[in-house]
Amino acid sequence: MSEFWGADVQQLRDLARVLRTGGDELTDITSAVERAVTDVAWTGFDRESFLSEWTTSHRQTMTAAATALHGLSDVIVANADAQQSTSDELGGGGASGDGPGGGGGGGWNPSGGGGEPQSGQGGNPDDNGEHTTIPPVDLDEDSFTPDNISQGQMGDCGLLANLAAVAKADPEFLQEHISYDEESNTYTVTLYEDGEPVEVEVEGSLIDAAAHEGDGTTPGWVSIYEKAAAQHRGGYEHIQGQPPEDLYEMITGESAGRYDTDAFFPWNERSVDEIRDDLADGKPVTAWTPGDLDDPDIVGGHAYMVESVDEDGNVRVMNPWGPNAGEPHYVTLTAEEFKSKFSEVAVSDKPEH
Repeated sequence: MSEFWGADVQQLRDLARVLRTGGDELTDITSAVERAVTDVAWTGFDRESFLSEWTTSHRQTMTAAATALHGLSDVIVANADAQQSTSDELGGGGASGDGPGGGGGGGWNPSGGGGEPQSGQGGNPDDNGEHTTIPPVDLDEDSFTPDNISQGQMGDCGLLANLAAVAKADPEFLQEHISYDEESNTYTVTLYEDGEPVEVEVEGSLIDAAAHEGDGTTPGWVSIYEKAAAQHRGGYEHIQGQPPEDLYEMITGESAGRYDTDAFFPWNERSVDEIRDDLADGKPVTAWTPGDLDDPDIVGGHAYMVESVDEDGNVRVMNPWGPNAGEPHYVTLTAEEFKSKFSEVAVSDKPEH
């Protein structure tokens, strides 16, 4: 009988996310109560007694609980990172669920974990295999579509789903942010760091595990964007399992947020009606599934582009594995199905030219 040792990395990261979200929500509640308590029109001994009890007891208890949840989240993230490192050294992998060939751990890493930016340095990221020279890729505007993305053997579904969402919202934006120099066979991709544009130069070559066009075999603009992001972040490992809002800000330079689809506290929730409005406003939207999801059509621990929300609240999502990956490329869900199968959404502000 086989035995399982260690931990499921994706489930650890999901647990860390729940703990950190809980801490954030407790912090928000504490602040809201603090404002309500101090702003209320109330004078006299009873008010002073109540304020004293709130300040010396209840507020401290809530703050301590929030701090404890954040600390536990950090511990779980550290364990997940250690487990991932051990699995990689032993030839294993993270949790299943990302990459059509099972490559890389799915979901996102609440701790971030990006490497030092390497912007402006030409060449290749030095991890994840040898680079092979490729022919010039198609940079015509009509190639910048969500369907022209096929994830490779890396766990960077978040990056690719985000790129698909930006391609849907504003393909011209992506086209304007990439250029090719035939003489040197290099590409320059404009990414963003703290809202400021940064030009990243990479060679016209790819690793075997790279993303490709929708057919799954032809190098395309998405291959170059993926490589530039890896170069910028300090390696391919640093574009896998990253917070979706951070990836959006790197791509668009605009602010982005992460929300629950069915939050206990309403201010951290994004309803399907709000998502419909986001899409109508030209905002890219990505959705995430929990790592333990077991569904015949939706992959667990995986990121999807949100393509549309109709007037009845039905949500259509796209898997960045691509049209030929053997899994449903587009899936339409009712609002309740979406909330039950997708735990989070990331929304970027509209890209600006």
